[in-house]
Amino acid sequence: MSPILSLILSKLQEQTIVSPFVIVHGPGVDSQRSAIREACQTATGFFAHQDILDIKDYSSLLGKDHSLKVEYKKNTDSDLLHKQESYDDIGSREINERLSMAPAGDMKILMIEHIDRATIGAANALLKSLEEPLPHRFIIASTTNKDSILPTILSRALLIHCDASYHPDQLTGEQKESFDTIVSALQTKNIAILTKGATQIAKEGWSREFLSNLLSYYDSHDRYDLIPLIIQILRQIDSNVSVEHSLFQLFLLLMK
Repeated sequence: MSPILSLILSKLQEQTIVSPFVIVHGPGVDSQRSAIREACQTATGFFAHQDILDIKDYSSLLGKDHSLKVEYKKNTDSDLLHKQESYDDIGSREINERLSMAPAGDMKILMIEHIDRATIGAANALLKSLEEPLPHRFIIASTTNKDSILPTILSRALLIHCDASYHPDQLTGEQKESFDTIVSALQTKNIAILTKGATQIAKEGWSREFLSNLLSYYDSHDRYDLIPLIIQILRQIDSNVSVEHSLFQLFLLLMK
């Protein structure tokens, strides 16, 4: 597990956290978005869809400033956005309102991509949630240029640097080949290959690395509905259950 992911997870799970606001910054932050999402998914578990509010940056795609919401310009082709996802047009006021609602699980998380590109008005409106944080609310923002963030925002955040040279849970050549084979077998529903793959991963002891990369794979393909299944297996492995059996059961569920 990467240092950035471990650090974020530790802060999320710490009940007496000093700062409920984390900014992940540096040249490698965009490549770590999947790792950040994985940390949030792990922290919220099966309540992720209710307790995570993910504000993505579509400023370049939509031809607009990043006002912490998604909105269409009249000349914007709606087909540019992924059709399998739904997007709410919300501003800072509604973000604050959603954060004020009680979490369904243990915590409510707000993710903000490229907070440095937020308009001044949107950033100032968000200050309310930073100045008067409610318990069990956490805000995780990312930026490649923290110097462009308003000082009033920056001063309230716990800063975590993300170096571009680090790649989380990087697989060896043979592991990457096995990973690709298993992903292909999941698509073709090849039970024989999946059975062999589960045995091999358990025997060689890289189940956590495999599952971490599988999380990133489905995240990049916008299959967020499958992420809770993988997280459940991660927790089972941490509980010293049979790795081989858990992986094979996961493969069966992913093929449905």
